Amino acid sequence: ARDPDYAQAWLGLASVQFRIPIAGEAPPDEFFPNARAAAQRALEIDPTLAEGHAMLGWIAQWYEWDWAASEAHFQRAIELDPNDTEGHLGYAHLLSMIGRHEQALAEVQRAREISPFHLIAASLEGFFLLRAQRAAEAIQRLEAARRLDENFWLVRLHLTEAYAEVGRVEDALHEVQVARQLSGGSTIAMAHEVSLLSRLGRHAEAGALLAELRQHSSERFVPPYDLALAYAGVGDADAALAELERAFEARDPKMVLLRVG
Repeated sequence: ARDPDYAQAWLGLASVQFRIPIAGEAPPDEFFPNARAAAQRALEIDPTLAEGHAMLGWIAQWYEWDWAASEAHFQRAIELDPNDTEGHLGYAHLLSMIGRHEQALAEVQRAREISPFHLIAASLEGFFLLRAQRAAEAIQRLEAARRLDENFWLVRLHLTEAYAEVGRVEDALHEVQVARQLSGGSTIAMAHEVSLLSRLGRHAEAGALLAELRQHSSERFVPPYDLALAYAGVGDADAALAELERAFEARDPKMVLLRVG
């Protein structure tokens, strides 16, 4: 309000609007368009702002599902500032999601060289290793990240997936329960917990937690992808597919994870 031509303020606004539906439970259509408009305004003021292109790259990936546009924005961000952590990290995420795993790992490693204590980068490196079917390395990276900060719930969530992948289901359940507590009740953590309880044969507990998740969805926005994951975990394929249809219509950002095989 005091300086409408201050590009960094518009970029900060874009960052906040972008992260709300990623980190929390909020309707994507209420935030991503505002984030895009704010990032575009920042670039109108300062076309050389690498972070502005990185932000548009994230939005094109998570919300618009336009891989080519996302890649172009990240490449432009890195061209403008080779030391832009967000540019390398976002590009790594895109590359991982479209199956270009070796390139993704090179980009996230560059991001970590620039920002060695960036916990999201450390967590995502483990996540990308897991998606590249290098689960043992993923666990090593994620356990190292956990030692940096045991209260960072995203690391715990990614460890949940890594432990589950190698059959350490009890360890995965412990991690996801910690993640749910640290996050204040994240519904994606709840969904993973439903799946793990079912996998362990604790069907009554899984059903009760699924019922709690459904109750939340009747009271506020819960990402349909999270519900789909929970239904898939208890073997209800029809309900899972119905929620994925809803997730597609809502442009649930986690739908991009379905591209990775």
